[in-house]
Amino acid sequence: MKPHQYDIVRKDDDKYAVWLESASDLHTAESRIRELTSVWPGEFLVVDQQTHRILAIAVSSDKIHSHS
Repeated sequence: MKPHQYDIVRKDDDKYAVWLESASDLHTAESRIRELTSVWPGEFLVVDQQTHRILAIAVSSDKIHSHS
């Protein structure tokens, strides 16, 4: 079975997202988008590479919203 991976992306607008990096576990990915919002304004998403579902969203300095 393929290891689970999570993509970290930044929404560019309603149609596009820019891939930034991958993480090997959900906790790391959520921590990373929290870090990114503290230094870079915008909306950041954690996307499951296998299912393509959005699992977490962070906007600017807001708290993470889980979509599990």
